[in-house]
Amino acid sequence: MSIRNCLAIAVIGSLWISGVTAPGWAADDGFHHLHSDRVDGVHRDVPVDMAPFSGGGISVELTSPTNELEIHEHMVKLRPAADGTHEVVARVRFSGSAKLVAVLTLAGLPGSLEDDIILPEQEKEILARVELAQSEEGILVTPVENPSEVEIAIHSELAGRIVTLCEGFSLVPGTGLACDGLEGAFSTVRLPIPPPGDTYLIEYAALNSDERRQMDAYIEAQN
Repeated sequence: MSIRNCLAIAVIGSLWISGVTAPGWAADDGFHHLHSDRVDGVHRDVPVDMAPFSGGGISVELTSPTNELEIHEHMVKLRPAADGTHEVVARVRFSGSAKLVAVLTLAGLPGSLEDDIILPEQEKEILARVELAQSEEGILVTPVENPSEVEIAIHSELAGRIVTLCEGFSLVPGTGLACDGLEGAFSTVRLPIPPPGDTYLIEYAALNSDERRQMDAYIEAQN
């Protein structure tokens, strides 16, 4: 169901192949709403790519070996654009929890920290433009425009622990560490989105019969 990573299930993966008009999210004229029953619900231990942090003599690489993401409701809609591409709107409301591992380098010295974090309930929206085509194996999706990342709010003690470490190391002359703003920097995690240009194949074997019928009908209606 996903194209890249964790929230790909909710935002990126479901953006291409599934969606519902969720309660409270009104349908818009000109948009075609897709439907699948495989997105809402709980998803466990899916791969997550998180952007690293670097600045002020500090670098942090983040990973999440275990996680649980609950998608409460989502919406995906498509509309043909005048240039032959397709406008896409994907919106999702979710919450969850995860184990976060931070591999640190402070003033050249390595270390690591772990924390169990909470993803408070939040809503995200992605706007994109794609090219769509059919092949014998499935549907070819080529992003033309999309954001570079999605920011996800988290509740974690990790930020405070990193700040404490930083402040301790900053007392050593010559380290050059800058600890201001670190806590705010770790109140969110950033999930990179691949840049436009690459083509992804959504194999027909990965779709159920209803999902394939909807996607085929949408593409054929544009021809």
